[in-house]
Amino acid sequence: MLANIIVHGVYKDLSNVEILVRALKLEGVENADISVVVAEHKDSTPVPHEQNPLVKDSAVNAGGSGAVVGGALGGLAGISMLAIPFLGPFMAAGSVLAGAGVGGTVGTIVGALKGIGMPEDDAKHYEGRLTEGGLLVSVRCDSLERVKCAKELLSKTGATDISAVGEGDADALGGDGARQPDAPERALRNLNDLHGSPVGDGDADVLGTDRTRQPAAPEGALVNTNDLDGFSVRAIDGEIGTVKHFYFDEDAWAIRYLAVVAGEWLDGRIVLISPISIVGQPDWQAKRIDVSLTKMQVENSPFIDTLRPISRRLESAYLSYYGYPYYWNGSDLWGDVRYPADLVGRAVSVVETPRATLNPADSRLRSTEEVLGYGVEAPDGEVGHVDGFVFDDKTWVIRYIAVATKSWWPGKKVLVSPAWIDRLSWADDTMDVEFSLETIKSGPEYTESALLNREYENRLYSHYGRRPYWLGESKHRHRPSASLSTVHL
Repeated sequence: MLANIIVHGVYKDLSNVEILVRALKLEGVENADISVVVAEHKDSTPVPHEQNPLVKDSAVNAGGSGAVVGGALGGLAGISMLAIPFLGPFMAAGSVLAGAGVGGTVGTIVGALKGIGMPEDDAKHYEGRLTEGGLLVSVRCDSLERVKCAKELLSKTGATDISAVGEGDADALGGDGARQPDAPERALRNLNDLHGSPVGDGDADVLGTDRTRQPAAPEGALVNTNDLDGFSVRAIDGEIGTVKHFYFDEDAWAIRYLAVVAGEWLDGRIVLISPISIVGQPDWQAKRIDVSLTKMQVENSPFIDTLRPISRRLESAYLSYYGYPYYWNGSDLWGDVRYPADLVGRAVSVVETPRATLNPADSRLRSTEEVLGYGVEAPDGEVGHVDGFVFDDKTWVIRYIAVATKSWWPGKKVLVSPAWIDRLSWADDTMDVEFSLETIKSGPEYTESALLNREYENRLYSHYGRRPYWLGESKHRHRPSASLSTVHL
């Protein structure tokens, strides 16, 4: 029989903890089985708080001026959180950990975690995450099914360092009951592998022929948009729909949204999903992508007619609804950061773009569905047509355009970097590259079944005599000359 298994995870911000708590309550988890530990620095804004009888007076008073928080935190109402100020004060856990002896010093936090069965090294690891500003969430479970459910919900809502400790089944905890290490980075994949399927642990192509994990590139895995076509997208409380295509901005060549065809629950409406909301990596076996949203959030999101150009004004309404920053405000790819994942759980202050500058006709987004089939021209002849887009799944920047060359080499495909495009004509459905036909013909062949690793990329850049992007070819913004006289509807 399983008893008193406690699942832990670390968050960056209270907003994601609120989403988790709502999801746990839907699964029948009681408030008394959820606790949170938070770091609070002396110069930080005080956290709203209330007295809570679930926490012993000795725990509240151990540090001098502790206080339980929760009542003023919306979705966290009734959840036990204890403030324990000291030199670099902690707001430490409520009912789950208070009984284990959480007090007003760092040492007692480690002791409390050890008291519920966590190895000392792992307790110190969590202590370190707390001092870095993290939030430690603990969920008490009384069955293997509840353990599995809690771990899944923590993962889907953006938690890291997830573990389960306590009495019970060794398989649920790992052989020694210790915190299990996070899975290593997966190999580079083509975005096309995600098309029309949910995302999960990898198949043989992801793992390599010897079933071992392959090293990832410094930025992230390379994925072909075609591979994601048809992947299911799952919210915290159920499936949203399937991936149809992607929208990228023509300035940075970064994918800003997944266009998802919702199921019957939303009458087949096409909704936009930002990479900011995506949790972890796609599940390749299940062909599924998990997002840290609820179906109600998606249903109530601003309607966007994907049959018409998506203006900055429409984007502003969408981003403001979800509390996401305007990615075009800032010096990096995603506002002031490089990775959309860095915005997860972060309280974002949206810098308003004056409405006068948000021209309804100002659309800088292009659909991958629209650009597929565009002709690709070299200075001395036709190369072929656009067949796919290979992007980095950490930055979501399109690193390569896959070009099918069947007109002169049936079945062969090559990769071309957006940085090598001299001219784009949205009106003529063509893009001009700077290299000759012969140079492209003799370049490395691209096959969707092959592993896109750094060795291949080195050969590609060496062949074309260009500086690799990971060595600072350009920071992130490249915009070839373009003819924008025609907008495709």
